[in-house]
Amino acid sequence: MKTILVLFNRFGFLLLLLFFTNTVTIKAQENVKVYQVKQLQYDFKQLRKHYECSLANCYYYTGKNKIDLWFDSMYALIRPMNGMEFYQFITPIAEQLKDGHSYILPAQKDLELIAATQLVFPFDVKWTSDRLIITANYSSDTCIQIGSAIQAINGIAIDSILKQMIKHLPRDGNNLAYPHWLSTTYFRAYYGYFWGYPKSFQLTVILPNNHQLDKRVGAILKSQLNTLQVNLEPEFGIQTHIDTLNKTAVVKIKTWDNQLLKKSYHQDFKALTAEFMQQVCTSNITELVIDLRDNQGGDFHNGIFLLGYLVDQPFYYLKSISKRKRGSELTMQQVRRYNRFCRLNSVNSLHYSGHITVLVNGGSFSNSAIFCEALQRNREVQFIGSCGGNGKILSGVFDWRNEIKLHFTKIRVANANHQIITN
Repeated sequence: MKTILVLFNRFGFLLLLLFFTNTVTIKAQENVKVYQVKQLQYDFKQLRKHYECSLANCYYYTGKNKIDLWFDSMYALIRPMNGMEFYQFITPIAEQLKDGHSYILPAQKDLELIAATQLVFPFDVKWTSDRLIITANYSSDTCIQIGSAIQAINGIAIDSILKQMIKHLPRDGNNLAYPHWLSTTYFRAYYGYFWGYPKSFQLTVILPNNHQLDKRVGAILKSQLNTLQVNLEPEFGIQTHIDTLNKTAVVKIKTWDNQLLKKSYHQDFKALTAEFMQQVCTSNITELVIDLRDNQGGDFHNGIFLLGYLVDQPFYYLKSISKRKRGSELTMQQVRRYNRFCRLNSVNSLHYSGHITVLVNGGSFSNSAIFCEALQRNREVQFIGSCGGNGKILSGVFDWRNEIKLHFTKIRVANANHQIITN
């Protein structure tokens, strides 16, 4: 996208918007609707009003004057666009709001069109040791080996590609760990959203033997990719391991979300956790590892339940949960039905007193960050890595069905209208 240049002078700042470069426009197709300026202006006003009237932490990180200036300046640049172009156009608001729960998603119809018709990046990748590593190759070219590190795509350095993606993605404050995690974990999707869908990719990679390879590789249909991707390893929402010989126990929690655990993994959080912690507490374990990497959050009461086994004094998990009073000037109202998360919690009669190590990364977000903050507040703990989320004050989405849809484009916007304070 064309760079937004902010020039400061003695009167404040002038915003020069040269429009978007870097972002590749999605190739026009006969069945891709182009919206007129008045339609997009309507959707833009709807988006602005939604944030101004509903977002709990709308001006927490960035002042109202600066956000107003962004909206006013961008409104003046609206031109005819298709749905994905407008999605590219509005998502840089993430840099202003700096609110990790204020996600914006493309319209479902646009995603379905991409899945049915677009050519996509033919590799699975993972961010490891500050490099984007290829973990699966679905192209017809076998020269690019698993374990190769991507240096550039179509002549653009991978760091520049990721930096451009991150501009569009939600984050808590100035912590860029979460948008970086999103951009690398869902690289194929976000590359298409913000860089387009070329027929081929000119890759520069460093092979596992440290030799550089420059190679052009054809893209693959998204529909074809779905048939090639096979997960050979069984998926678990919660995995546990106890090594009584070395007095070590490990629990990996992929999500705190009860619905996801039951529907996708057929697991019950409290039942599994209770069984695991009882074994830990009665097996003379001296080292407990809690792996929250890539855990983007979920139900508070699961964090409270686990914490009850880890501390020896009654504890508070959250200080308050309040809801933005719609249409008011940042007036917050206490939500009584969530008081159960803010009360003093009792500890389990059987609790662990040994050493705790918690593994986190940029994907440790929302309730994972809250759990880490509460654990650290109530006992000594060692952290390896850094959370992507703010565990002290954040917005909250308590019902994913409450996301709004912009009237014409049907772009989906989170309704993060609750404010959560932990301490």
